[in-house]
Amino acid sequence: MGITIILGLLSLTLLITCMQLFRGIAKERKGKENLIHLLETIPIGVCHVDKELEVIWCNKKIKNLYEMPEDCFGSNLAEYVNPNIIAIVKETLAGNDKMEVISFEGGLSADKTPVFEYAPGVRWMKLSYVPILSEQGNLLSYVILNEDTTDEKRAEHQLLVNNKTIQLQLRKIEDLNSGLSEANAHLDKFAAMASHDLKSPLKVIHGFAGLLANKEDEEFGPQDRRMANYMEQCTKQMGTLIEDLLTFCRLDQKLDDPVPVQTSKIVDKALFNLQCSIKEKKANVHFDKLPKIVVQESLVLQLFQNILGNALKFTESVRHPQITLSSEPAEGQFVLFTIADNGIGIKPEKTKEIFQAFTRLHNKNQYEGTGLGLAICKKIVEFHQGKIWIESEQNVGTSVKFTLPLAT
Repeated sequence: MGITIILGLLSLTLLITCMQLFRGIAKERKGKENLIHLLETIPIGVCHVDKELEVIWCNKKIKNLYEMPEDCFGSNLAEYVNPNIIAIVKETLAGNDKMEVISFEGGLSADKTPVFEYAPGVRWMKLSYVPILSEQGNLLSYVILNEDTTDEKRAEHQLLVNNKTIQLQLRKIEDLNSGLSEANAHLDKFAAMASHDLKSPLKVIHGFAGLLANKEDEEFGPQDRRMANYMEQCTKQMGTLIEDLLTFCRLDQKLDDPVPVQTSKIVDKALFNLQCSIKEKKANVHFDKLPKIVVQESLVLQLFQNILGNALKFTESVRHPQITLSSEPAEGQFVLFTIADNGIGIKPEKTKEIFQAFTRLHNKNQYEGTGLGLAICKKIVEFHQGKIWIESEQNVGTSVKFTLPLAT
C-alpha cells in the first residue's frame, strides 16, 4: 500500500484560518503572540514553509517529531525529513495546479524509516499541505499540519485482526455444524435400524422364550423353565434399553416449538400411564393447582412420568409411597417444580452423578431400569432452558427439583 493522496477540503477550518492570519494579524505584535500561543498548545504539529520548503516557523510538536533544532528557521525541511518522502511531496505539490489541500498518510518506524503499511510499533501520521495564497491567488507558502493518528490506526488494525479471527472461528463453527449435521443424519439411520432391525428379532426371541416358559412337557424340567424365564426377562430389559436409547438420541434432533400447556393436564396423563404401579404400591400422589407452562408437551410428559415413576419404584416394600408435587415462582420467567417422595433416598455426593447416562446406584436385580431415565430428564429440562437437581437423604426421601418456562 503506497501513500494515499486525498484531494479536497479538510475539516480543520480553524487551523487553516489561523495560518492565513500570518498575512494579516500576525503583523501586529499582540496578534502574533496570541497566534503563536494558540499553535503551540493545539495537539497537532504545525509548520509554515515557503514554496521551496524552507522553514518559516514551526511549533514544538513538529520539532520534536523530526528532531529539528530550536533555531531551525531558514533551514530546509529536506534536512530533517526522509528524502524519499520529500521527493514524493515535491512531485505532488508541483502537480497541484488547483492549489487544493493535499493530504498524505504514512508511518515512521522506530528508527524513523518511512513505512506505508501499518504494523504494531509504527507511528502513523496524516500530513496535510495547506497552500497560502495571495489576494491575487498566487502561491505564497504552505502550512503543514501533522496529525498523529497512531491510536486510531492501531484500533483500526486491531479491528481488522479481530474480524479475521472471528471469520476464522465462524468457518470452524460452520465446519463443525456441517459435521454435526452429518452425524445427526447417521444417528437418524441408526435410530431407524435400531427401531426395526434390533426390536423385531428381539420380539421374536421374547415371544419364543415366553412359549418355552409356559410349555407343559415332561422333558422340559424346572431348570429349563427357569432359563426360559430368565431369557424372557433379559429380552424385555433389552427392549426397554433400546427404547430408552432411541428416546435419548432423538432429544438432540429438531423438535416442535414449545406452546402454552396446563401442567395439571400433563400430570394427569403421567399418572394415568402409571396407574398400575400406583395401585400395586398403594401410593398416594398429591398436588395442588399447577401453573400453565410453555413447553414441548410430549417431552414434559415423559419428564414427569420418569420422575414420578422413580418415586414409585425406589421405595421400601413395607412403606407406601407418599408423593407430593408442588410449584413456586422461580427467577426470571420460570416456575420451580418439586416432586418429593418418602423413598429410599440417595447419598448427597451422588446427586450430580445420577444424571449421567447409564448411571445406576442399585443392582438391577433390586430395581429394574436402564440408567437413562434421569439423563433423559436432564436433556428435556435443558432443552427448555431450565435446570434440574436433586436434594436427598438416605432412608428419608428424595426431592427432584426442576425449572420450566412459565406462560405469561
